[in-house]
Amino acid sequence: MDEQTVLNFATPVISNSGTRELRTLYNAKLLSSFASLVESAENGLQTPFDVLKNRLRGIDSSRKLQPRVFAAYHALRTALEAQDIQQVNHTLEAIQQKISPPYVESGVTINTISSTGYHAAIVRDIESKNDFGTMSLVSPHVINEYDTLVREAISCIQTYASAMGNDFDTLLANLLLFKGPEGGKGLVGASDVRVFGEVYLRVNDLDQHPIVYIAEHLTHEVSHLYLHALMAFDPLILNSSEERYEAPIRPDLRPMFGIYHATFVLSRMVWVFSNIVQHQPEPHFTEALALFQKQFRKGFEVVTAHAKLTEAGRKIVDGYSQMMEG
Repeated sequence: MDEQTVLNFATPVISNSGTRELRTLYNAKLLSSFASLVESAENGLQTPFDVLKNRLRGIDSSRKLQPRVFAAYHALRTALEAQDIQQVNHTLEAIQQKISPPYVESGVTINTISSTGYHAAIVRDIESKNDFGTMSLVSPHVINEYDTLVREAISCIQTYASAMGNDFDTLLANLLLFKGPEGGKGLVGASDVRVFGEVYLRVNDLDQHPIVYIAEHLTHEVSHLYLHALMAFDPLILNSSEERYEAPIRPDLRPMFGIYHATFVLSRMVWVFSNIVQHQPEPHFTEALALFQKQFRKGFEVVTAHAKLTEAGRKIVDGYSQMMEG
């Protein structure tokens, strides 16, 4: 992607055609890298994987891909980086069987996390790298209950902040529910480039209004997905990972990467809830909006004071004023 194209996507203002184009370019980059990894594995193993290569060539990058396609890519990359020939061979054989069908054919799928399958390792990694406690499965009854609530929350956003709702259609494939540790502590939501399009959401045990809770965290994580896709082409942030600053959401000091991400997603949360409040000024929406505005201002102040940014990274920050006015 050339510099001007990157700059076109470097905005907090939601553009549905822009999001779809960015997704297409991100998918194409992933599939090209995937094909290169398979060729490297073929050379090392002296074994052809023509079926897999043909499948990769046949994937339409303009369509929404299943998160398992991204998981397969990252699994193969990890095996190759470890120079584990046996694992490379095992991974390639598994990928050939599981990569199809590659597309998301309908809207978001709602389920629970699993102790097996392609995303199980991601769940374990999230648990091990963060002091968030255990992520546990939820029952079919809870899944059915949340299916109704999630679709109500998405409908609310589609009605009052349709641009964000359309970003859900473009970027969100799977919503996986989990139960957190007792007492309300721990992880609430997460997304990961290794399973791009997949969002993890904790079952609400904090007595928050269910539609506010779901709308907040879906907007949060889908906005992360947009920024992750853009950062595949431009780093945006040039600060050292060792630097630490006050964060807008979390209580601990955070690297600029996390603060920049948080400020970006908060800008979109403010925009979404501002639009909702214009039509539904109930206390649960107005109180959430007031909190997001406060958190956004805190993040914006830290970013403007301390962030070292690329041209695209700066353009996003400059765009916050336009977004808040729109």
